[in-house]
Amino acid sequence: MRLENLKKAMGKIQSKTLVVAFVLCSIISFAQDSLLRVACVGNSITAGYGLANPATEGYPAQLQTMLGTGRWKVENYGVSARTMLKTGDLPYWNEPQYQMALAFEPNIVVMKLGTNDSKRWIWNVHGKEYKTDYKEMIRSFRQLASEPEIFLCLAIPGENRGWDIYNSYIKDSLNPRITEVALETGANLVDLHTLFLGNEKAWLMGDSVHPNIAGCTAIASKVKAAVTSQKPVISLVKGALEAPVAAAYQWYFNKEVIPADQGGTKRNLSPKKTGVYMVSIKPDKDDESRFVSKECLFEVGK
Repeated sequence: MRLENLKKAMGKIQSKTLVVAFVLCSIISFAQDSLLRVACVGNSITAGYGLANPATEGYPAQLQTMLGTGRWKVENYGVSARTMLKTGDLPYWNEPQYQMALAFEPNIVVMKLGTNDSKRWIWNVHGKEYKTDYKEMIRSFRQLASEPEIFLCLAIPGENRGWDIYNSYIKDSLNPRITEVALETGANLVDLHTLFLGNEKAWLMGDSVHPNIAGCTAIASKVKAAVTSQKPVISLVKGALEAPVAAAYQWYFNKEVIPADQGGTKRNLSPKKTGVYMVSIKPDKDDESRFVSKECLFEVGK
């Protein structure tokens, strides 16, 4: 249900102040589709490289099992060796799986592209283009009629000199860019990197890049928790919008980032304009995962 329709549905309410904002936030929070389609977009880690049977052992397959088939349909659109960068050696953009993912009209998109982009011979030349390409792909999904919710995944640790993959690049260059994309676009963020730290020997194959069955189980479990978690609820407290208690915040007005000097990174926000507000929260100080609230229409009294 779109905001304009919700607003019309509230036409009988005379007050156009905080009551409207509270009611619309509540309605939007509980709007659901009868069938939730999940598109897993990614490289070989999503595709299930090295597994005996990716169709049952890969993280998307395990995610489907964990979610069940009653209300969920998970599709694997991973392609090995692909990059998010259009200037990478094998861009995901050129693959039929990208078009298939769009045609799937997903309600949720889980994106895990970047490990191949972090190869030094690619990243050192084209890394500055990574955020631009990532944002464009997010827009391509958000333009769909299904208006999917986007979950970006931080890359898991990886170390393979023969493939020019170094965890220092993943940790210090790639993942910070992914975090910036999530904050700048209002997308959710799933921290798989922290999840794997200390578990690399148990969860990675001998190549030190690709997850084994146990690693795929860990990814699927983390993604399931993210896509099924209760979304942050914006409260109205003494004329201000209030986010749940968290380690960090980022507010948005009409889907644009509210700068820190305008209160955009505080728990409480005092709206100055009528429009749609959202907030991204980081629940755990030791986990970089972030979750974005549903849209909340706030109307300033006349």
